[in-house]
Amino acid sequence: MYDSSIDVVIFEEVIEHLYNSDLVISEIKRVLKKGGILILSTPNLSSWINRLVLLFGYQPFSHDVSFLGGFGRLKFKDQTNGHIKSFTLRAMKEYLRYFGFNVLEIRGVEADGLSGFLSKVDRIISYFPSLASHMFIVARKA
Repeated sequence: MYDSSIDVVIFEEVIEHLYNSDLVISEIKRVLKKGGILILSTPNLSSWINRLVLLFGYQPFSHDVSFLGGFGRLKFKDQTNGHIKSFTLRAMKEYLRYFGFNVLEIRGVEADGLSGFLSKVDRIISYFPSLASHMFIVARKA
C-alpha cells in the first residue's frame, strides 16, 4: 500500500488479537489519507459484566490468561477468545489520539453469546459506551 492512499479502514474485532498493535495502527495511519476514517471495534475491558465478575473474583470475559482454556471465568471455561490486548474506552481514546486520530463517534455494542435477562441488561447498558460490552469507534486521521 502506498502512503496516504486509502479513504477508510475497517478494523473490527482485530486489535485485541495483536501482539504489536502499535505497528498495525502506525500502518493504518500511514496508508490513510489526511482526513481518512478508521472504523474500529473491540471488547471493552471495563464493561459492566467484566466489572461485575471481577467484583466476585472471576476473570473478565474479554481477556484470557491462557490459550488452553478459560481459566478463572464464571462461564465458558472450555473456550478461549485469543485476546492478547484489552482496552478500556478511556485507554482506546488516548491510544488513538497518540497515533494522530481524532475520535468522531463512540457507541456501545452488545456482547455475543448472552441470552435472556443478561442480554436485555446488556442491550440497555450498551447505550453507555464506557460500560458497554464492546466499543465501536469512528476516528479521523488528523
